[in-house]
Amino acid sequence: KMIDEWHQVLILDIVDFFNENSVKSWDFTKSFYEDFCERYKKVWEMTFNIFDDAIVKRFLYGIKYPVFQSRFDKFINTYNPDLVISVFPFWQGFIKHYLKKYEKTFKTGVFITDSIKIHSIWYLNKDYIDYYFVIDEMTKQEFIKKFNHKTDNIIVSFFFFYENFFIDRETI
Repeated sequence: KMIDEWHQVLILDIVDFFNENSVKSWDFTKSFYEDFCERYKKVWEMTFNIFDDAIVKRFLYGIKYPVFQSRFDKFINTYNPDLVISVFPFWQGFIKHYLKKYEKTFKTGVFITDSIKIHSIWYLNKDYIDYYFVIDEMTKQEFIKKFNHKTDNIIVSFFFFYENFFIDRETI
């Protein structure tokens, strides 16, 4: 017997939390980041590795959270979701702080958009994440190895990106 069950899906962009000046700053930062990654690949790799350090990550997370946490909490309390899925690492910090403050009322998932080399920022709040979604078995194995992950909660899924963004691994 099949039961039709519909779910309401709400998409929350972190930019929705910004004021007008913050949006301009975000647009500049995003543009600079994309340009920087393309022009200075070796420097970006060094930056990636520096930010992969736990102390640096915790410092950066500490700066971002207080600014938007109350807005995130209000959003969650208003909609009372069954599941929160994150596609950007900063959301996991909001989830962690919310779940520490309130009784846990929803499942959590993370779509890891890294492959080949996974940044540890995705794993920083692991105790508050129920499911991890990765693009393929190779990324799953890299995830397990890098983080010494023991829980069977990694799901090989798909990327929700256009096909023209995929990279042929043989030519990397």
